[in-house]
Amino acid sequence: ETIDLIKKCLTLRESENIKSNFLILNKYNQQMTRQGINYLVTKYVNIAGKTNKGILSKNVTPHTFRHTLAFHMIKAGVNIVTIKDFLGHEDINTTSQYIKIDNQMKANAIEKINPFKNTVVEPLWENVGVMALLTNLSKKGVVLC
Repeated sequence: ETIDLIKKCLTLRESENIKSNFLILNKYNQQMTRQGINYLVTKYVNIAGKTNKGILSKNVTPHTFRHTLAFHMIKAGVNIVTIKDFLGHEDINTTSQYIKIDNQMKANAIEKINPFKNTVVEPLWENVGVMALLTNLSKKGVVLC
């Protein structure tokens, strides 16, 4: 779907005789700058803030989208080295510093390595030998609780 939209955009550009080596252009058909992207993000956060006031208290920047993408890639099980390369980081520590793992991901990780996950444990109170021992102790006046 994304590829189809990009092809349509490039076809439209060609039909309007717009020549550029850059995929994303500004309104003057020049390369979109970092400042231009920041302007658009700010503009649309403010528009969204008219119907969702909570978004205005957030610090939404272009970097927020990078962070969110990286987080969703981690949640999807993508290897952090792949994410590092995708984001263009030189050092894996740069990537790992801003990717926080949520509690569900921690629980899933523990579940993956749990050696007892397929083990059925018989409750002690259903074990006849344990119950006989407890009954015998209570007859002798031993208080367990």
